[in-house]
Parts: sequence; structure tokens; C-alpha cells
Amino acid sequence: MTEAQADVQISQEAGRSVIRIRGEVDMANADAIGERVRATTRPSDAVDLDLRGVTFLDSSGLRMLHHLSDTFNQADGRLTVVTAPDDIVGRLLAITHMDTYLHVRDDPQV
Repeated sequence: MTEAQADVQISQEAGRSVIRIRGEVDMANADAIGERVRATTRPSDAVDLDLRGVTFLDSSGLRMLHHLSDTFNQADGRLTVVTAPDDIVGRLLAITHMDTYLHVRDDPQV
């Protein structure tokens, strides 16, 4: 499914939900992407949110990540953000110190 400027793909791999987002995540689509993640996962599960294909992320996208993380943490699940430290999302998470709040990994779950 395409959420205006972003492609969202959901799959099951090694017993985990993997959600891959490619393209831009901004105020035009962050809420819709967050809703799609919530609608297709259970917050008590382990979910990888692969953002290595994201080319732009604004404060709306950061807010979406924060809210999703809170939802999973409150249900004793685990949302892991997959991004490289030197890509656009990894740098933004470091600059905003959200990398200390979110579960961040730079390689997909094996």
C-alpha cells in the first residue's frame, strides 16, 4: 500500500512482523502510516520497523515513532527501529536523542 510519498510493506519473517517503509514520512502521511502499523500488528508482539529506505523524516514522523514505541512498551511488546547510523533517519534520531529512547538496530533481525 502506498501512503502518499511512502511505500509501506508488511511481512512475517522469522516469527516477527517486519514493516518496511520507503520514501518520505512527513505531516502528509505520518498519521496514516502509524495507523497502518497499529492496524496490522499487535502491540504485545515484536515488530521490526525498517526505515532504511526512508528518504525524508520530519517532526511528524518522529512523533509517530514516539507514539508507536509508547504503544508497544505499554503492552510489553517491542518495536525495533531498523536504520543505519549514517543514513538520514539514523542521523536524525541521534541529533534528537531519540536513539536513546527507541529500540534502534542497524541490521535486520536474523
